[in-house]
Amino acid sequence: ERRRVAIELHDELGQALTAIKINLQARNLAVSEPQGDLNAENLRIVETALRQVRQMALTLRPSVLDDLGLAPSLRWLAEQVFEHNGIVAEVQAVLPEGRLTPEIETAYFRIAQAALTNVVRHARASHVAIHLFVEEGMLVLTLQDNGCGFDLAAMRDRAKAGHSMGLLGMQERATLAGCQFEITSTPGHGTTVRLHCALQMQGETA
Repeated sequence: ERRRVAIELHDELGQALTAIKINLQARNLAVSEPQGDLNAENLRIVETALRQVRQMALTLRPSVLDDLGLAPSLRWLAEQVFEHNGIVAEVQAVLPEGRLTPEIETAYFRIAQAALTNVVRHARASHVAIHLFVEEGMLVLTLQDNGCGFDLAAMRDRAKAGHSMGLLGMQERATLAGCQFEITSTPGHGTTVRLHCALQMQGETA
């Protein structure tokens, strides 16, 4: 997770600040350059950087997760991730009344976020089904796409070698939250991610 945030800071915010620095240096060197053009360009870059920072803050901890809980957050997440990608998301969530513990809500949200990001980047899918439900006292989340799938054994080898941080990050987050994480995939037949742990509601005692 820290690696992902570091990459985003470097690639997005870092590039924006570098561009502003270059423009300011050019302004000092080229006195004949119209100052209004450079100022307008700097303002445009700053506005873009601010949007990127807000988006990073939203994805790290969206206010909807604190305000409304996991189910609405998953619907919001699907809309955000697939808005411009031509992927249809079906979200079905059936939970008991009340709120899940913050730790579980965060773990499920972040794992779903990583899984959906992988769909956009690699799956070439047109449809994703997201189901959140309780089964025999277990909180279950499944995410199933109709994409190209992949060789799971080869992917696990890449993860062990440190070349597949997404899969490793999801597994580690699930383990830290006391959850079971499973992924099944076959080349040409899509991928299914399944996460489950004992149902934990706020206010309940162990």
